[in-house]
Amino acid sequence: MPINLGLLRFQGVGLAHHSISCYNERKKQEMERRKGGTEMSKIELRKAETGDEKVLAHIQTESWKSAFGGILSPEELERCTDIQKAEAMYKRVLERGSVHMTIEFIDQKPHCIAGWSQNRNDLGANTAELICIHSLADKRHQGYGSLMMEHVLNEMKQAGYSEVVLWVFEKNITAIKFYEKHGFVLTDRKQEAHGAAEIMYTKKIRNRLIKRKSSRTI
Repeated sequence: MPINLGLLRFQGVGLAHHSISCYNERKKQEMERRKGGTEMSKIELRKAETGDEKVLAHIQTESWKSAFGGILSPEELERCTDIQKAEAMYKRVLERGSVHMTIEFIDQKPHCIAGWSQNRNDLGANTAELICIHSLADKRHQGYGSLMMEHVLNEMKQAGYSEVVLWVFEKNITAIKFYEKHGFVLTDRKQEAHGAAEIMYTKKIRNRLIKRKSSRTI
């Protein structure tokens, strides 16, 4: 039975095998400079597992509420942030394993989630899709989303992908600036989702193409 991934979208601004520490010194120093030299929080990224659906659903729905009030209609936003439906969706996603989901913890508290897979637009076996990246509003604009972005891009590189695409609401200017900061460029593709216009962005992530068999399961 196909999973409805309609709510899994790259909009919130916002696999290692076990736990990944992001405490490398260079990143720590960068973030401390941005925060005026204050001590950096403890950051951990780990692969989402069965049982994490409540965490994933909470971060996604809260992110949508804080980011899309001026983009989606009140009725559509309420429908898309139904916590029980979001939990059920993520439960199916985790059980099926077709989307690589990561959770970022700040001082042991979940803050950001991201998910990617083989692209869903028939763009070829070497193109991945960043389906979602969502974060809670209280710690946005502090560099945590950039760490998550670097992490998932590295995952795609290690998996052999040469390009990544994403869809973003055309009116989500904050998110668009974030993606462009990380090297994504606008394409001519456009579609409608949840009563609003979405545009596609793309980014090259490898210099050398590695031929790989399509693993589309979505």
